[in-house]
Amino acid sequence: MLITRILLYLICFSSVIFAQSKLGEVQKNFNALKNFQVNFVQLQNGKEVLSGTFTYRNPGKMRLEMKNYVMITDGNDVWNYSKKQNKVIISKFNEADASMLSLEKVINDYPSKCKVTESSTGGVNEIKLVPRDNSLNFTEAVITAPPGGLINSMTIKSGTSVFEVRLNRYSTNINLPDDNFTFTPSERTKVIDLR
Repeated sequence: MLITRILLYLICFSSVIFAQSKLGEVQKNFNALKNFQVNFVQLQNGKEVLSGTFTYRNPGKMRLEMKNYVMITDGNDVWNYSKKQNKVIISKFNEADASMLSLEKVINDYPSKCKVTESSTGGVNEIKLVPRDNSLNFTEAVITAPPGGLINSMTIKSGTSVFEVRLNRYSTNINLPDDNFTFTPSERTKVIDLR
């Protein structure tokens, strides 16, 4: 699913914030982060296509919430809920699935698969990642961040498409109860259980 793939890249590269060329330090910082929540807007070829909130709790729990759609995982199961259709599809979490997120794997494995270059212009740090082969499903990613801050945008090029994700209003190490990362359908919700 495109939404989760974009967020996969987003989170992967948010760990490479303004990359001081010390991947070990970046990994250490991510692993020390208990959780975060951030608002996002996604553009495709310059046109806004999605917006919502992304919530993550280490290890491996996440919630992606948009106007008519919610995707949740507790690291074992995945709930894809359409508010419009009042339907949920439940499946097992599979980190080999390109549409799913495994942040720990992404942060520890993906950067080593890219050529990373850094620059700074007008007080904004820019990181460019180019995969060394075509196993990552993109040709280039450019991340921008203020010095010492979390990323504020990422642009991903894949074929002729350009995807941009803009982030704002981060909250880190907040109280996130377990029920944020599970889904209990109502009696009227259509349930398709693929587990």
